[in-house]
Amino acid sequence: YLNKRVPRDYDTVPLLLFWALLLVWLVPWIAFLLQALRQVPTRWRQIRSQLDREGRANLLFMLWALVIVVFFSFSTRQEYYTVPAIPAIALLVGGWLKREIQSPANSYDRRAGVISSTVLFALGILVLSVGMFFVAYSKPPAPGIDISELLTKNPEEYKLSFGHLLDLTPQSLGAFRLPLLGFSFAFFIGTGLNWLLRRRGRLAHANIVLALMMVAVLACVHSGYVTFSPTLTSKPLALAIKQHYRPGDIVVVGGDYAAASSLNFYANVHLLVLHQPQAILWYGSQFPDAPKVWETQSSFDSLWSGPQRVFLWTDHKDPPELRGAQRYLLASSGGKSILTNQPAGN
Repeated sequence: YLNKRVPRDYDTVPLLLFWALLLVWLVPWIAFLLQALRQVPTRWRQIRSQLDREGRANLLFMLWALVIVVFFSFSTRQEYYTVPAIPAIALLVGGWLKREIQSPANSYDRRAGVISSTVLFALGILVLSVGMFFVAYSKPPAPGIDISELLTKNPEEYKLSFGHLLDLTPQSLGAFRLPLLGFSFAFFIGTGLNWLLRRRGRLAHANIVLALMMVAVLACVHSGYVTFSPTLTSKPLALAIKQHYRPGDIVVVGGDYAAASSLNFYANVHLLVLHQPQAILWYGSQFPDAPKVWETQSSFDSLWSGPQRVFLWTDHKDPPELRGAQRYLLASSGGKSILTNQPAGN
C-alpha cells in the first residue's frame, strides 16, 4: 500500500488514468451514472431520516464503490483495482434504469435518458470515425509475419497490467483491421439504435440493444487479444517443447520467469531459471528449503555443453547467455524462441 514492497516488481498507474479507466469499464452504462447518483441521499438530514429500502440500497452501493476507489487512490495501484467497485455502480445504474422505465412519459427521468443516449450516440459516431480512419490508413501485414515484428518493446512499462498495449504501432494496426471494423460498427449501430428506441419510449428494448452491443464489442476485443496473444503467451513454444521433450531433458528460462510462466502450464515440465532470483520468485527463494531451480552462467555453460538436451527460452535474437555457442532453433513466436543445444531429431 505504501509502495515499499521488496523487490519492486510492479509499477503504479497514474491517478487520473486510474479514475478514467473506471469510466471505461462502465461503458456504455456510464452515460446514465449521473442520473443514478441523483438517487443517492447525500445530505445528513436525509440519511438520518427514515430511508426506504431503495434509498438504503443506493447509499450502500455508493459507499461500496467509494471505499474501493478512494482506498486505492492513496496507494500503489494497477489498472484493474477498480473492478470490485463495478458491481456496485452497475446495481446503482440498474436501479435508475428500472425507475426510468416505470416513470411516466415526458418525465424528468425520460428526458434525462434521451439526453444521455444522445451523448452516447455522439460517442458512437466518434468511435466509428476514428475506427474507419485507422482501417483506411493501415495496411494488412504480409502473410505469415509475426505480430512482434510490427511492435515496439517497452519493458519499463511491463510492470503495468496493460503495459504491452503500449507496444502497438501504426504499422501493427493492420493486423487488427477486422476486430477494429467490427468494434466500430457494433458501437455505432448499438448506440444509434439505443438513441432511436429511447426517443420512441421503448426503454426496455433500448437497454437490451446496449447489452447485445456489448456482447459484439467484447467479442471484437477478444478477437483482437487473440491476434495480440503471441506477444503475451509462450503457449506455442510450450507445445513445441512438449512434442520433443524426453525424460532427462532440461528446460531453462533465460530471463524473467513471469514472461515465460505459461511454459509450466502448457508443457507441464520442470523449469530451471537462469540468473539470480528476481520479481515473483524472489520471495520463495529466501526460504532455506527452497528448491534449487536457479542456474548461474557457469552451471548453464556446463549444461549446454553436456550430453543432456537443453531447451532455452529466450526473448533475444542472439542470447548473451550462449556466448556464441552453437544452438538450434526449435520454435519462435511473439518475439520469443526456444533454442536447443542438440538438433530436434536427436
